Amino acid sequence: MIHMRPYNSFETKNVKFLVDQQIEFATIQITETGLKKSILDATAPVRAYFEEKNIHDYNLQLQGPEHKRVIDTYIMTEAAQFLTKTSLYRPVTKKGDPRLWVNKVRDVEFLRANDIFALIAHKNILFVINLSIVDIVKVCLSSIDTPLKDLILGLSREKNSVSDELLRLIKDRMTDWMPAEILADTGIGRTVESILGIEMNPSKNPDFKGIELKSHREASRVRNTLFTQTPEWAISRLKSGKAIVEEYGYIPDGYNHNHYMSHLLLIDQTHKALVYWCGLN
Repeated sequence: MIHMRPYNSFETKNVKFLVDQQIEFATIQITETGLKKSILDATAPVRAYFEEKNIHDYNLQLQGPEHKRVIDTYIMTEAAQFLTKTSLYRPVTKKGDPRLWVNKVRDVEFLRANDIFALIAHKNILFVINLSIVDIVKVCLSSIDTPLKDLILGLSREKNSVSDELLRLIKDRMTDWMPAEILADTGIGRTVESILGIEMNPSKNPDFKGIELKSHREASRVRNTLFTQTPEWAISRLKSGKAIVEEYGYIPDGYNHNHYMSHLLLIDQTHKALVYWCGLN
């Protein structure tokens, strides 16, 4: 499994701008070996992003060239875009590790060893931006219209329009106190979704056009979980939630050792959370 190097200051500026514009993207780094062999490992974040965006699901793909999938791709430079293809495949060799490769375009230099790329999926098309050399901020703040500027600002407007739509619904429909539909712990969230016209469903996707809604009772003392991260256990030096807590956790003032260990045992059995109290570096 290939792990990316830390962003340099130029790449950090690009990434921050994309995040500020609410652009959803995955990042990937090409190594010297990968460049020579025309191989890019589809890392776990890239695979998750492709699946979320309905681009490709490697879990359903069989090994071998006959099962390779090819999708339209645009290489985005500061001034232009170039149509090419990206291959998504699992080779017969080894364990069929998920891979991808963006085909080169004649006379367009965009692949360099150790560069980091942003992958943006939109309407079943992949857009590739070299974060190491393309100045996204300069392009988008310029008065000159370019394909890259149109892509980034267009996606940003779409995100903002969804947010504005949701805010209008909340202001129009949630104007007064309303009784909960059910008395269970999920009653408040269920009522909010009902008021906003969101039907009950088992989907794990965000509630409203890519936006996740969080609701709770005012008197509730339970903290809401906004997001969680799951380690890649195969490459992690620490192989369980208990091991992470034992290395990075601490005993809060007022709690004895036995109290602390009881929480560790609970966590190890459920595998649902790392810790009630945890200090991570």
